[in-house]
This record gives sequence, structure tokens and C-alpha cells, in this order.
Amino acid sequence: MDLHAFLKSINCMPADPPKQDERRFSLKGTFQKGKEYADTQLQLIKLGVVERVSRIIARLLLDVFRAILALLVLFFLSMALGFYLSHLLGNNALGFLATAGILLGLIVVVSVLKKPLKNKIIDVSIKKILDDVDEDEEEKKRDLADAPGTVPPPGAASAGPAAAGAAAAPQETQTT
Repeated sequence: MDLHAFLKSINCMPADPPKQDERRFSLKGTFQKGKEYADTQLQLIKLGVVERVSRIIARLLLDVFRAILALLVLFFLSMALGFYLSHLLGNNALGFLATAGILLGLIVVVSVLKKPLKNKIIDVSIKKILDDVDEDEEEKKRDLADAPGTVPPPGAASAGPAAAGAAAAPQETQTT
């Protein structure tokens, strides 16, 4: 079996060579391919935007859910503190009044530190968004590297069996 027949049998070559009409340059065909390329790029951009918006919405919903749970925990801890202080002070009203005073003190502290807290929240939010973008880019790189028929970037290929053996060999440790 010759090479041409072999490649044809594994679908690496077209069954029939292109006709003379298909080989000619066509300005109309070029514009059509350009339009298809532009449409595909536009669809990719739309899908990227939809994916990012979906991630942001999912993150917001999870953060809201966590905030609600945190508020419930704070409520029950406040109730427990109120009952504990009521027991210590011997009066329910004084125990819950002391708990309210503690919470009011926390509100005052947060109000005084409003600007630094706001800046810290903004910094954490920006870092979280940028980390998600970096994770997306890394995931796309891994997907491209794992795709069949792709060539690994320079330096990513192994240097051969000697390098693999050297990488797998245990390192010697010195004891003193």
C-alpha cells in the first residue's frame, strides 16, 4: 500500500483531488470566509461575556447566601450572649440590654473604620475577580494544550528519557 492510499484510508486526505474550479481564487469566497470568521469571533466574544456574567452572578448569589447564614449565626450568638449575660446579671432585661450595648459598640467601631474597611472590601473584590480571570485563562491554556493535534509550547516538551529519569530520581538529603 502506498502512502497516498494509506492517508486516504485514514481520512487524512480528501478522497478526490479538488477540481480546477475549486482551486481558483475567488474574491466572493474570500469575503464569505471573512464574514464567517467575523461572525465566529463575535459569537466567541458573546459567549465569553455570558460566561463571565454567569460567574459573577453565581458568585454574588453564593455571597448573599453566605451573608444570610452569617446574619443568622450572629443573631443566634447574640441571643445566646443575651441569655448568658441575663444569667450572670440575674435579670433578663439587663442581659439583653448589655448585648445590645456590645452590638452598638461594634456598629460604632465599624462606622469609625468605614473608609479603611470599604477600601479593604474593594481590594478583596478586585483580587477575587482578577483571580477568576487568571483561572479562566489558565483553564483555556490547559484545554488548548490537552486538545488533540496541538503542539506543546517550546520548553514544555520533555528532554527525553534522561530528563525523565533525572526528574523521577529521589534527591539526596544531607544529615548533620
